[in-house]
Amino acid sequence: MKKPLSKKPPYSLEKEGNFGVFQSGESLPVHYLLTTLGVPELEKLTLARHIRQEKIDFELLMQRDIDVDRVNREIIKYLAPDPGKSPAEILSRPLFFPPLLVAVIPVIDRAIQAFLPDESVEPIDLGGAAGIRRSWGDIVNLNYYQAEDGDGFEVTGPEGKVYRCEKYPVQLQVRRPESNSGVVGAELVVFDGQHRYEALKRLAGTGLLKGLSVPVCIVLSPNSTAEHFARSPQSTRPVPEVFRTLFVDVNKNAVTVGGHFNTLLSDSSVGSIACRIFCETVLDTHGEEGLAVVEWNIRNKKDATQIKRSYSITSIGVIEQALAKSLSNKRDHWSLLKYVLALDDVESDLYPADSENEPTKVEWDRFSPNQRRILEGQIRKRLVKQGLERIFFEAAEYRRACDTFREQVAEYKQTIATRAAGFDVCEAVLQEVLEYVPIPEDSKALKASVGLFERSVEGRLEARINPIIRYGIFQRGMIAAWMSLVSRLRSCGELDFNSITTGYISLLDWILDRERAIFSERKQRYMVYSVFRASSQIKPTESTRDAITSLILAALGNKAIANRFVVAATGAASASLESILVELGLNGATRFAGIYRKERMAEFARSYRSDFSIPRDERDELGQLEDAVNDLKRRVREKSADVGEYSAALEKFNGELGNRVSKEVELALGDLRSALSYDSVVVEAGEVEDVEIEES
Repeated sequence: MKKPLSKKPPYSLEKEGNFGVFQSGESLPVHYLLTTLGVPELEKLTLARHIRQEKIDFELLMQRDIDVDRVNREIIKYLAPDPGKSPAEILSRPLFFPPLLVAVIPVIDRAIQAFLPDESVEPIDLGGAAGIRRSWGDIVNLNYYQAEDGDGFEVTGPEGKVYRCEKYPVQLQVRRPESNSGVVGAELVVFDGQHRYEALKRLAGTGLLKGLSVPVCIVLSPNSTAEHFARSPQSTRPVPEVFRTLFVDVNKNAVTVGGHFNTLLSDSSVGSIACRIFCETVLDTHGEEGLAVVEWNIRNKKDATQIKRSYSITSIGVIEQALAKSLSNKRDHWSLLKYVLALDDVESDLYPADSENEPTKVEWDRFSPNQRRILEGQIRKRLVKQGLERIFFEAAEYRRACDTFREQVAEYKQTIATRAAGFDVCEAVLQEVLEYVPIPEDSKALKASVGLFERSVEGRLEARINPIIRYGIFQRGMIAAWMSLVSRLRSCGELDFNSITTGYISLLDWILDRERAIFSERKQRYMVYSVFRASSQIKPTESTRDAITSLILAALGNKAIANRFVVAATGAASASLESILVELGLNGATRFAGIYRKERMAEFARSYRSDFSIPRDERDELGQLEDAVNDLKRRVREKSADVGEYSAALEKFNGELGNRVSKEVELALGDLRSALSYDSVVVEAGEVEDVEIEES
């Protein structure tokens, strides 16, 4: 006989057949069950990473990885204070422990399913009291007491019959799946509070938490069924999507979730969706070793927009930033986005004529859930498969970097396969590198072995690839150059999006060739100040990104390179296309020249007072001019001087700076002309607009 639902706490967990039975106190009807569990009973819960498929599925990724060191260092220490404290001190110590958020997730053999079974509603007996059961197949039951007329809330059965249920208590029954049965079941997945959950499990056997009850909020998505989806696809969301969105909502205003995970979990912009699909595509096409060279799981927000690991070829944070710059902030950003994603091809799906409400106009970060599904297909087909994947896995330098990483992995796998000396260390290293199973910080020897792996790959890369390709700021400029070409060439009938990418890869292969050293700060004067500082450190600024974009495009000013692009893209020469590209290239060189002069003058202005290679009288003269400019700027703000006076003084000071760097600019642009094999000189721009600094 079933145990009657308890009307008062404490709430219990018991077994009934293959069901785990949770009983709740006051709750919000249907969606949320608020209850408490004893620490040993937490074993009934699980984590999303334990039920996802062998293959990483970014669409179903619902939580960040466990930071084991944080669990040990912070949470366990908080729950279990120093052993020197007395029992009275421990018991009197207040604890703040928010509820664990737990989702009911349908699975088959631990593989997540998109929908719950269809819902049914029927009257039942609850220990002698009239009850109502809502069931989703035979995997999830919600049991309520039947309410008196006018009380509680309404539940409508499949045949339209209406039942009234009391809001609490509510009983949740979940049938966990049998291993390898091929039968659908449900898991209770901790999707927020997983670090707290891990700490509780670690302390469960110590006796320190004896008698402790843990607040748990169990969340169910009752309308996520195939039946609901067939009836109302626009308003029905699959289970994983509901909880992925809820996870982001819960975490975005709390302690920052790792930057990459926020990107992968979010559906708020084309860039976030593109990054997730890019990772999925890389895994499908290039396997776990291909995905390992793409940084997608960096926790630190700042590090997420850089390339941190020595063997990585790119980072989704870098890609997302670059796409956002090109497709969301330009005056014609919508028309370019429309072309890149071929939105005209799916216009009738995006804006259905029979829609009840006027459809949202699709933009970078503005679209409805139903439109998002259509956009995902276009992003996968166009932006990712005809663009990003090809650039990072077909361009010669990136392909060589991937091959170098695979070579190192193959050596470690050979050691493991033959059980040679150190095979167990190799296994641990590859688990972290390929499977993202982090080695604890206190395992110093294994950590050192991972460092050895990384240094070995780094050493090989230094000897084989152009190092510029691994800078995040370079990749942002590289993607901007690609988008500039797409924008300029999209109206050319001979070219489509995929062929433009093909031509662009041929351009990258030429300009990134190590022997040409076009991007070498040691061999090319034009690279210092525009891209690198005098100390050989790259400048992570927006001006640097612009300089890189201009320099890549400038290569097309060489007619032979323009022809190379056209032949790669179309299979044949075309004088008209070549002419367009040459003009674009010469304009890029002019733009680069203007950036170089501006950045060289800015550096000279910062350093001339302490540069003792400059005669003292010249330093004094420049100092007086600069002081006059600063004084007039202050007086203009105080309305005691005319703006015209200030402008004249500034022009005179800049003129003097320009005169003193002119010879250096001339030599640098001569190097640029030689590097790009130009027939003519590089023409400088008359003026380059101010560019705000943006640290990456």
